[in-house]
Amino acid sequence: MHCFCSICGSTDFEQLADFGLSPIAGDYLSSSTPRHQYPLNVVICKSCCHAELSYKLSPDLLYGPGFSYVSRSSPGLLEYFSFIVNYTKKYLTSSSDSAWLDIGSNDSSLLDLAYKSGFITYGIEPSSAYIERAASPHEIINSYADSLAFKAFRGRKFDVISVLNTLSNTLDPLDLFKKLSENLSSNGILVVSTGLLDDICSGNIDYIYHEHNHYFSVSSLSALANASNLQLVDVQFNPQKGGSVLSVFSTIGRYPLHDPGSLIASDSRGYIDSYNASLSRFRSTIQLSVLPLLTRADSFDHVCVFGASQSVTSLLLKAHIPDQFSFYVDDNPAKLFTYSPLANRIVISTTLLVSLLESGKRILCIPGAWRFVDQWYRRWNLKNHPNLEVVTFKLFELNE
Repeated sequence: MHCFCSICGSTDFEQLADFGLSPIAGDYLSSSTPRHQYPLNVVICKSCCHAELSYKLSPDLLYGPGFSYVSRSSPGLLEYFSFIVNYTKKYLTSSSDSAWLDIGSNDSSLLDLAYKSGFITYGIEPSSAYIERAASPHEIINSYADSLAFKAFRGRKFDVISVLNTLSNTLDPLDLFKKLSENLSSNGILVVSTGLLDDICSGNIDYIYHEHNHYFSVSSLSALANASNLQLVDVQFNPQKGGSVLSVFSTIGRYPLHDPGSLIASDSRGYIDSYNASLSRFRSTIQLSVLPLLTRADSFDHVCVFGASQSVTSLLLKAHIPDQFSFYVDDNPAKLFTYSPLANRIVISTTLLVSLLESGKRILCIPGAWRFVDQWYRRWNLKNHPNLEVVTFKLFELNE
């Protein structure tokens, strides 16, 4: 149970969200196995507006055999990584012989781009995603970002350290930031991309699941920097995955200080009010768009879900959609023929879905991965297929 703010140490909290019990959202297993359920509650600090889970799970539970995420499977992520590599040139005079360390390097997609730009590349990755890249030019430490992992780099200081879409996953972001500060060169920059609390409170509700321990506001990012002998020098807002913030940190006094202020709220009560309004819109959207079609489920041969990811599990849980699915559809090779954590349904490929449609099966599809359903339509030419009906909805507008 949570006792104090992970960023500023305050014990003054308010509850932001309570979703009761939930399985681990990314726990797609190779067999149909009942999943354990864990509390999924979010609290917000009244002092620095940092939100976090009140009950955090062990990394060994979260990143065990069922963890199958690879960076290249996320639409648009490689383009975002390319933007970040180019963006660092704003601060570095040259990338030649500069050292780049990526925390949570996964399948090395970012490091590949950094290496091509002239960086000497290093990574820390706890999961098995790095194994297929064992022959890559990067030095990868298969570990969590603890003291032993940094010692393995033999005192090397880094000109760029990136923490992209993984800061929210850590148990103790303040401890991590202090380690990063110690291993950053005097002229170096720390680049962080993370989901923003403002976007969650504006509609990105399916970002809340156990793998995400923390939900940062600009205020809490500034507090995190101050507590780590760093300063926040730039903030860029990006629509990737529904909304994230790209923040740049440096040693104190190295670059001009950036003061972006808050976005949608200036205190915890403002965030809570915005979140509650967002949750109400979310449930209204599901009631109007999804549930009426499910009343006709018996007129279809199958009801399926498009997308097999943490956010899809999260959406289905929060929407209280009845368990009427035959299967999930996803083209991530690591997910194929695994079983979903919420409904314990098998994951099949779009190729197999098309075969079922061509054989005359009528299928109703719930777009759990609603952000990417239009891309999926176009790629597989499914828009006007006579045997496929896809529910149409958006939880919020994507400014892409």
